[in-house]
Amino acid sequence: MATREDARRILDVWLEDWARDGVGYWLVERLDAPGVVVGLSGLRHKELEGQRVLNLAYRFAPQTWGSGFATEASRVALGLAARHLPHVPLVAIIHPNNVASLRVAERLGMRLDRHVTEDGIQNRVYVPG
Repeated sequence: MATREDARRILDVWLEDWARDGVGYWLVERLDAPGVVVGLSGLRHKELEGQRVLNLAYRFAPQTWGSGFATEASRVALGLAARHLPHVPLVAIIHPNNVASLRVAERLGMRLDRHVTEDGIQNRVYVPG
């Protein structure tokens, strides 16, 4: 993100997701240090190959990698999606070089379904196993 205005535009889009769809991204903070945000996770509606899907996302500060935040937060998101939006296909779109994210998807029991190209970038699509 280049500027504060860029960050604000993205935040506005994410807040619109909650208002329109009732789902979106969550900020994740440390339980042992309330108010210390370590990343985000959650679900967001997205068009993928002409189909509306829920995209699972997780993005955390590098110093927290390997601590289980992504897996724990994503497990909650998957459970909520299964309970409240079972009719909407769920995916995790992951760049093949993002080995840590691929491992998180696999730990969650997700499996590689297919490859897609979005905005000229080849990605892997994982779906619940």
